[in-house]
Amino acid sequence: NFSILLFAIQEILDLKNLGVKAIMLAGGGEPTIHPKIKEIIELILRNQLEVGMITNGAKIDLSWIDLLKDKNFKWIRVSLDAGENKTWKKIHRPLSGNNFKKIVSIVKNLKSNNQIKTKIGASFVINNLNRKKIISFTEICKKNKFDDVRISFTYQIKKEKLYKKNKERITQLLNKAKR
Repeated sequence: NFSILLFAIQEILDLKNLGVKAIMLAGGGEPTIHPKIKEIIELILRNQLEVGMITNGAKIDLSWIDLLKDKNFKWIRVSLDAGENKTWKKIHRPLSGNNFKKIVSIVKNLKSNNQIKTKIGASFVINNLNRKKIISFTEICKKNKFDDVRISFTYQIKKEKLYKKNKERITQLLNKAKR
């Protein structure tokens, strides 16, 4: 839709005129499902603003290579939250044919291109479904050339017992994952 693109152009120019140096695309939904996401990122980059993006990775493919060559596309963080496909499916409940292995494979293929400037990392939010998969997550990220990983907790009052009961074991897994 052309009107959406015009709105994005005006917003980007307004932000630049206010002195904004970088834009992070994330939150409230998946940024890559926007039909004009690549054009919007190109506009941001053309206006000399830095870009970072948090994504589930399902729509990232080799067609993103040219964007990822730009030095101002600083980073992408892929929300994997798993160490294998079975857990990934339980957590993300994908609607399409995407799967954990496909997303990890795309990242590996992108990172094998030496012209890519963008850092590609992965995130893992610890919950009851994935808490035993921390090690496999970090091993897969190392093996497949992710630049960094971010492991964090979600805190929910109703789930407080989960964290208190498993805190020591999760801490052991995190320490092992650092090696």
